[in-house]
Amino acid sequence: MRSQGPYSSHKRGSTIPHKFYPPKYADGTPATDLAPGLRLALRLTNSCASDLGTTYEGNDFPSGSTTWRYDPESGHYIFNLKTQLGWSLGCYRTTVSYAGITLAETYFNLVR
Repeated sequence: MRSQGPYSSHKRGSTIPHKFYPPKYADGTPATDLAPGLRLALRLTNSCASDLGTTYEGNDFPSGSTTWRYDPESGHYIFNLKTQLGWSLGCYRTTVSYAGITLAETYFNLVR
């Protein structure tokens, strides 16, 4: 996931893929079995530099029947987020976590 600007811009109603490399277990092997417990939180902020705003559960908005999955070909976890037409325009901070532990974070701009 892109963690530094410039951040991607997407139109309301579009699908935004979220991808990140798995963390590693203590023995160094990739943790490829976490998909069922992954959570995507979205926070609408007044600017991409802000931590304040309303938080939404991103797992509630998959594209079609898509859920979190590990893709062994690319080595990424992938979730396709379907943005909603009623969402407010602006900057959203996305955070991927497992059991309350943050694994990845990025931002995107929602535009008309």
